[in-house]
Amino acid sequence: MERLTTYLRGLELTSQQLEAARGEMDPGLGRAALLEMVTRALQDSERVIRALDPATLTDARAIGRKQLPSTVAGLVVHLAEHTQRHVGELIVTTKLARAK
Repeated sequence: MERLTTYLRGLELTSQQLEAARGEMDPGLGRAALLEMVTRALQDSERVIRALDPATLTDARAIGRKQLPSTVAGLVVHLAEHTQRHVGELIVTTKLARAK
């Protein structure tokens, strides 16, 4: 979500973001750290989306190394889809963890 929000803002990923992406699947992260990461990403994305000027919704945006074409509106929709997916994953994971 952080990376999509960066593209939404019309920016390129930083070296820190690229490094963080490599470690996202680190099984050593604890529950609190994971929840903090998700919460921060959701809040940051929300701030950017709420500040969008509706006149920019059709502005072009490029995604990733391949510079895949999108628009501001396309990225907002994609962020919404990611939000649903990740919140759903959190709910399922929490339920499974409690069942043990």
